[in-house]
Amino acid sequence: IAGHIAFAIERKRAEEALRKSEDKYRFLYEKSPTVNLIIGIDGKIKDINEAMIEKFGYSKEEIVGRDALEFVVPEQREKVATQLERDFKGEYTPEIDVDILTKDGSIHTLLFSPGGVILSEGGQPAGILITGIDVTERKKVEEALRESEERLDAIIDNTPNVAIEGYDINGKIIYWNKAAEKLFGWTQEEALGKTLDKLILDKESTDGFHKILRDVDKSNKPFGPSEWKFKNKEGIERTVYSTIFSIPSSDGKKEFICMDIDITQRKKAEEEIRYLKEFNQ
Repeated sequence: IAGHIAFAIERKRAEEALRKSEDKYRFLYEKSPTVNLIIGIDGKIKDINEAMIEKFGYSKEEIVGRDALEFVVPEQREKVATQLERDFKGEYTPEIDVDILTKDGSIHTLLFSPGGVILSEGGQPAGILITGIDVTERKKVEEALRESEERLDAIIDNTPNVAIEGYDINGKIIYWNKAAEKLFGWTQEEALGKTLDKLILDKESTDGFHKILRDVDKSNKPFGPSEWKFKNKEGIERTVYSTIFSIPSSDGKKEFICMDIDITQRKKAEEEIRYLKEFNQ
């Protein structure tokens, strides 16, 4: 009898521990700020947490039992279906952005974590638990930043002033706008990846350019604006009004920005005027 009593007490403790564990899981599942949903092998939503309800705008009763793909924007449904199939097979799946259609017609972007937790019943897969976070605002910021960068690139690329961006102390070129193509005679495709000393033909100009970069790198102060002469691809001497400054790059090194205004014609005109004045004296 004593043995039966001890067994009953132990079982009671185990059941109580299991109940507390399940209550804790349910609390974490429901109250988590991440989006949690369980999708059955038939593709229908079996359960969702409060965060998911908040993002959709529906009640829980309006969501549970419906096909999960109904809430995905049409152009992404095939991609999401393929991802779910792989999840159910136990294959590794990468994180995925999914645009969700809400009740008011707006779209929320959810970033779902890699893979999912397969839930079983009777030893067979019955559903999968997937979690995600709402990245809608981050996506909007990223899109606004991308559009802003595109507009800035368009402005810089089409400005009449030369804009060159070089990487590290050797000035390896990573940006070369249309005005630079015209001034130096090299296309963007020819210039990118090369150092500027490969694109100017006279050694004096090359040595002068490297000295400027070293000074800017050491002092962290901009060079210029100052006149600078060099010979371009055709061997024609050009005179520019140049400013060079450095900015930190993501890897801790420096990038060098060179902004030039072509004053070759103005210098020629000044020389001609000076010559005429001297000639008429």
